Amino acid sequence: MKKNMLTIVAIALSFINVVLTAVIVFSVVPTMQKTNSLITQVASIIDLEVSGSDTGQKTVNIADLDTVAYTNALTINLKSTDGDDANHYAVVDQIILYLDKTAKDYSTIQPSMANFEGKVDEIVTNQLSQYTKDEVNNNREAIKNAILTSIQEQFGTETIVDVSLKNLRSQ
Repeated sequence: MKKNMLTIVAIALSFINVVLTAVIVFSVVPTMQKTNSLITQVASIIDLEVSGSDTGQKTVNIADLDTVAYTNALTINLKSTDGDDANHYAVVDQIILYLDKTAKDYSTIQPSMANFEGKVDEIVTNQLSQYTKDEVNNNREAIKNAILTSIQEQFGTETIVDVSLKNLRSQ
């Protein structure tokens, strides 16, 4: 009689095990798949942002760089924020352009760059004036990339590979 009772208990526990396994398969697994799908989507968005934040700048050996420095200090009016009546300014002590000596049009661009200080100042002023004080303080690299892109487009060259705004500060 005891053997039959143990067999019934074992069969009952096996049946409970099968039922719980079915519950897991039909309720937990789909939820986990949805969660994995959501995590995959979030990860792909993050990967897009990381790969999308590539500035498009090519890597140039430091020995192949030449600099053109513009020493005029600029004071630029910044865009005002909503509810802020104060005038804000950005001050740049010096603008430095970095040229790639290995670029095919370097020999034509480099000698003439010293003559375009006013044009470069204008491009920097136009770009910086589109930002608020907080944006200037928080997005310096994005602003530098926008300035670099504008300068490259204006001069029609890829010889200019970087721009530096020496002592950029906002008030």
